[in-house]
Amino acid sequence: MKEKLFRYLFILGLLAAALGGPASSAQAQPPGPKRVFLPVVKSSGSLVLLPITIVPAGSPVSSQQHFEQLRRRSLFATFYAPNTAQAMATMENREGQVRQSLLDLLGDGPVRAAVDGGGSITLPPATANGVTFNNSGSIEQTSSSGSYSLQLNTGTTLPNGDTISFEDAYAGEFGTCPDAAGVFEGTVSGEALMSGSQVDDNVRTVYRYQETIEATVTAHVAMSARITHYDIDGVIVVETSIQERRADTGQLISNATEVFRSRMTGSHLDPHSDNLGAAQLSWQVWGPGGAAPGGLTSSVLRAEVSEAILELSAKAVGIADAYLLEAETGWYDEGKCVDLAFDPGHMSLEPASGGTMAVALKGKDDHNELAADMTVSINGGASVSPGNASSAPGSPAQLSITAPGQPWSSANDPVLTVDATSRRGRAVDHTWVEMEKALLEVNLHGGQQADLTVDDNFTFILFTDDHVRSVIVTNPYPANVATVSAFLHYMPALGNDIYVDENWSGRTGKPFCRDIRDERIADIELWVEFAPGVTPDPNVRPRVYATNIGCWRWQGTATVQSLEHPYPWIDLAEQTSATVTLERTRLYDITAPYQAEFYRPISGSVHWQQSGTLNDCTYNAGPATVPILPGDGALAIYNYLTRGPEQRTYSGSAETEIQTTEILVCPTGTTTGPADVFRSWLSPPAEDLTEVEPSGDVIYYTYEEIGGGISTTYEWEFVALRQP
Repeated sequence: MKEKLFRYLFILGLLAAALGGPASSAQAQPPGPKRVFLPVVKSSGSLVLLPITIVPAGSPVSSQQHFEQLRRRSLFATFYAPNTAQAMATMENREGQVRQSLLDLLGDGPVRAAVDGGGSITLPPATANGVTFNNSGSIEQTSSSGSYSLQLNTGTTLPNGDTISFEDAYAGEFGTCPDAAGVFEGTVSGEALMSGSQVDDNVRTVYRYQETIEATVTAHVAMSARITHYDIDGVIVVETSIQERRADTGQLISNATEVFRSRMTGSHLDPHSDNLGAAQLSWQVWGPGGAAPGGLTSSVLRAEVSEAILELSAKAVGIADAYLLEAETGWYDEGKCVDLAFDPGHMSLEPASGGTMAVALKGKDDHNELAADMTVSINGGASVSPGNASSAPGSPAQLSITAPGQPWSSANDPVLTVDATSRRGRAVDHTWVEMEKALLEVNLHGGQQADLTVDDNFTFILFTDDHVRSVIVTNPYPANVATVSAFLHYMPALGNDIYVDENWSGRTGKPFCRDIRDERIADIELWVEFAPGVTPDPNVRPRVYATNIGCWRWQGTATVQSLEHPYPWIDLAEQTSATVTLERTRLYDITAPYQAEFYRPISGSVHWQQSGTLNDCTYNAGPATVPILPGDGALAIYNYLTRGPEQRTYSGSAETEIQTTEILVCPTGTTTGPADVFRSWLSPPAEDLTEVEPSGDVIYYTYEEIGGGISTTYEWEFVALRQP
């Protein structure tokens, strides 16, 4: 029967079955407060019984304070939580409602993580007082835009066969950026649906309550890149239907439907403030009897209908607030919509000189220039004007920059910061002012060495050739003639940059081995300041000596083979072979290219043996293998020389003590005894200048000595290693 339609009060899709009496009694007194418990399962699996007190409304709603309270409640605790999460609890009286965020109850557990991550949500079932509620939901989000939706469901079947289910959903669709005029548009929607069935006295009642809102939102953005206000225009529908049939035969007893429609409009709403005046919103309402004069305050409306329309309006405003504030964060704090363009990209200035830089703000999507207000600053001893600038399409801001008065290194490059706002968004970006320096490129161009002159007082020495391994930079000026400063940029590995500021005044040279990780120089900023009254000699300048000769470790083999036949009764063969790794060892400070680097053994072994005949006896010594010790020898290489007879040459010697056993077998008997010998395994000839191979990473040499019936062949080959 239609009268039973009004036994059920549904507010925001939850359940309010609180009004009793016939439908025609608009002024009937509602029943008193009722208390029920809503079972909710936390993500941890624990059960919470949430007490709900129902106070049925009895008069039209028109309070501005009440609307603001509803709106504040509608704001999201987090952007991902619905403004009001609803669920259904049916106890003995089958009545209950809740305005408590379900996601707030979920806390930070795995279910909340599923909600934040999107997709389907599976909640553990909740059981209380013998009633089990099955909860589920889903989230969909499009990261490239403002599209977002959330849906929560709960429902149960009671032991007596009664059913109840509830669905709450909301969605919004916005873009990412305002247009050039500062207009940002989108839509919000919300829906609450409650349905169920129950049997009393052989009457099965099937009820359905649904309320929806669809609204368009238009926000306006100022030059500050902040939203000043927004307007909203929405349509609300509240529909209730009840059907009664005989439980035993299915015969229709009654079928009633009631529909209310409302148009809600609002203007100059501020998403940043909770102080939203109700006068900014207005409603037109149509019910079963036509238009309701006075809107929500009409005497023909029951209070629960006014309350539902007002609550849906607050929900739409709350959803719009959240979307707009989230979008504003994207274009204001995260720079999603606009970029700054500097022309030139950075400046190169001599000390105390000046220049002009143009700065424009452009849309990221269309790259069109925008009107913008800019706040400008610079550090590092430089200055910029104006501090507050404006730009327009086709007319970038013009900034006058003055460099520091004294030379500076790139570690102290002044940084220019521009904070620009527009109706499309905000961007904060930086550029820098480097000291203008002459470029000196160190590149062997396929050769073996380079000898370069530093002609300018401010020079950027850039190493662009990985074949450059050994480098020394010389300084010809005593400390009282010139102050020489160097800003060193090492790159031990790709992406690993180390900067060191050094004073080279009075230092005659600085060597670098680019095979060694900690000495892998990438560039040097070198500047020379002459003392007052000094007239520099143009022929006396710093120089860069560079070669491709390896400078960290050399690894390889060396062999010595001898055939000894000095007398007819002696015929012996001897072999010494070494496998060794040599590493650079500094014996003194390297300050000039004519100084050699020394390399000593750090690992390896020597294998030695000797055999042959003495008269009619047979002789054998060894074989024996012993480790090579650091003091067994050294190799000296002129790594830095680029001219003269000694360039690329090396020298040195190495021998190792070998203790083994020698055996002499003669017709008269066998003699065994210890053998303690020193054997050379590296001995470049003194009369010949041995050189590193043209590739710079190989040392190879072989020669033979013959005399007095003895023939000795020397051979070695070492390969340069580069520290990883």
